[in-house]
Formats: sequence, structure tokens, C-alpha cells
Amino acid sequence: MNIEKIIKESLAGILLLGSVISLNAETIEQQLMRHEGFRSHAYHDRKGNYAIGYGTSLGKPGARQHVEEVRAFGLDHQKLMLKQQSISHEQALKLMYQDISKINSKAISAISNYHQQPKEVKEVIVNMIYCHGFSGFMKYETFRKNIELEDYISAAQALRNSEFYRNKLTRNRAEELRQKLLSVKKTR
Repeated sequence: MNIEKIIKESLAGILLLGSVISLNAETIEQQLMRHEGFRSHAYHDRKGNYAIGYGTSLGKPGARQHVEEVRAFGLDHQKLMLKQQSISHEQALKLMYQDISKINSKAISAISNYHQQPKEVKEVIVNMIYCHGFSGFMKYETFRKNIELEDYISAAQALRNSEFYRNKLTRNRAEELRQKLLSVKKTR
């Protein structure tokens, strides 16, 4: 089964980020797959945490919060951490969808008017939380304030002034998200 077919089947009838996903444009899932890349075995992310698949966190060594989550997909957390078990593209996609769902649910506590934001802005928020984790995203206070004010130009500027943008490893991703914000037309 190819990845595009998996994505189409998984997204059939699902409402994500408050609107139906268009398979003609790049979806948030496709964007994250491109940004994160796929790894079938556990690896250390840039923060030193274990991750697998399309950047799904397995936690720090000894952390067990993800044990039940991966077990639901027929995986053994300990074996994954020890690189004794690999993950398939299908399992990685399921974990990524689960992560996106959790992020989408938590985003309202980071951005009070999250559900009223345009789809493109929600995608930027989800992408940033996926990359930085929720606590990391919360450090972007100026960015978040400007998003809530629907001042996307200032939010894009705050992103440009961030470590996320200055970091050579993440600059292209940050610039892409910044450009997405700059393309948003205010609807109110």
C-alpha cells in the first residue's frame, strides 16, 4: 500500500483543523512528513529525546508516557527505544495522526481563539507544536499574542526574530511557516 493511498484512506471523512482537508493542496500531514522525514528506527532528535517514524516522540530515556500509545499499534516501547524493533510507514502515519489530534486539542489552551483562526494559521500552529512540543511552543509569547490579535504580519516577524528561524537546521521550515502566515488574508 503506498503512502498517498494510506493518507487518502485515513483522511476520508475526517475533519481536521476545523475544515475538510483538500488532497489537491499539501496537507498538514504531508507537510510534516516532508519536514520531519521518516525513520524506521528510534533516533535522538535535536533536543536529545527519542523519536521514531515522522518525528513522533518516544520520550526521554526512561520516560514511559508513550508506552500505551505505541502498544495500541502493535509496537513495544522498550524494543523501539533499544532499536530492536522498527516501525512501518503505516504505523508511523497512525502515530503522526494521533499526535496531530492531540496537538489540535491542546492548541486552544495556547491560542484562545484557535478555532476561529484560518486553516493556514492552524497549520502553522500545529507544525510549530509538532516541532517544538507544547511547552516549547508556549515560549513563543509574542508570536502567540499576535496570532490571537490576528496580526499575522507581526506574528511572521516574531517568527523571523526567533531562534527557530536563526537555527540553520530549522530555518527553511521557519521561513516556510512565516511565508504561510504572510499569505493569510484577514477575513474579519
